[in-house]
Amino acid sequence: MSYHSSVKLLFLIPYVFVPPSLGNHNLTFNLLKYVSDRAECDLAILIDHETERETVAKRILKEFPKINQIFFFEKPKALIKLFYQIQACCYGYHPAIARYKSTKLALWLRDRLTTERYDAIHFDLFYMAQYRQYCPAIPTVLIASDAYSMAAHKIRSQTSNWQLAAKYYINELFLKNYERRIYSNFDLVCNVSPIDTQYLSNILPNSTIKTIKIAIASEFLDRPIARSNTPKLLCTFTGGKQVVGEAVGQFLNDCYRRIKHDRPQIQLFLLGRNIQAAKWQKLLGNRSDITLSNRVEDYMSFLSQDWIYIYPQTNGSGLKTKVQQAMAVGLPVVGSPEAFAGLPIQPGKQGFICHSPEEFYRSIDRLLSDRALREQMGRAASNFIRKNFSREVAGAQILELYRETIARYSSANLENNNVNDESCITPSRSN
Repeated sequence: MSYHSSVKLLFLIPYVFVPPSLGNHNLTFNLLKYVSDRAECDLAILIDHETERETVAKRILKEFPKINQIFFFEKPKALIKLFYQIQACCYGYHPAIARYKSTKLALWLRDRLTTERYDAIHFDLFYMAQYRQYCPAIPTVLIASDAYSMAAHKIRSQTSNWQLAAKYYINELFLKNYERRIYSNFDLVCNVSPIDTQYLSNILPNSTIKTIKIAIASEFLDRPIARSNTPKLLCTFTGGKQVVGEAVGQFLNDCYRRIKHDRPQIQLFLLGRNIQAAKWQKLLGNRSDITLSNRVEDYMSFLSQDWIYIYPQTNGSGLKTKVQQAMAVGLPVVGSPEAFAGLPIQPGKQGFICHSPEEFYRSIDRLLSDRALREQMGRAASNFIRKNFSREVAGAQILELYRETIARYSSANLENNNVNDESCITPSRSN
């Protein structure tokens, strides 16, 4: 099947993804940038308030002028959401899905699919998997992104506090139950890292699980960086999880302390999302060599400085978009093995993969001492992202997966119809 305007896809999206401020937003945004030019696309989007409808529609259509139709549905309010959270727990599912449960969307799907023909339905993230039951007799593709029960397991195994460990164990059970019972109903489930794909394949042996690419916006490529003889260190992280704070703290104590001792003029910028600023300021003290911030106005321009990018966290799952973006810009990246999940680099050429504080220290020291190495590694990293994660490469991959899923679904239906026909034996008439 060739893709052209007659192919019609319905996207179920749990949030407003324009502008793309988060990793999963980037996944949706860049995927649609490619797909909406090559297929007829309708969007059903959950929003926080009905008053957002017009503003959000304008933003989306400005970025995606070829989108066919956009439908909006309001997320549940406080008391209704609480009821849905209790209901989810009673089913053994994670209560987070309650925030994305809309009775209006469920009813709309039932009516829409009886009057409108789609070739396939795209479910964006695990939140939207709960709507699979309202979409019978049509190919379905779930972009799960990550294996969330695996991520919960990793955090639990790294948490020293028994109360937090118990909390993450419950999260893990809820998430794994949801993945096993709901994901198995999809014709295709996609993750962004081979590790996540392997994990889900183990718990869903009869399901089709594939790894897809998160496309990088072309704006991150070919950006000039003003190299200098005194580069700075940049570390980005997401707060809210104890293990993340512990990983960054370990980097500060076991690695950065030594670098600062060797190079008194070094500067470190910590950019943390969802952080408790007062807590971190207390931890860091009144230091002139470390800058802490929870946001920057223009991240793309901010990234296009002479940084050595550091990613010490060892928790989580999926592909780390911040690492991908740093590589695309042309920064040398020093990270844990988890930092490069879904990014099959050649260690030492397109980045440094570090398994200990000592390896972090030696890798950063090498880069600080060798400007040519910084430039060479940055170029190699940018070329790697361009070759493997451009919109064209990632978009062509997902379109091919749509094609395969639609063809496989049609073939299975044809086989079932043939079996039913053969089972209906018409008795012969005798004279």
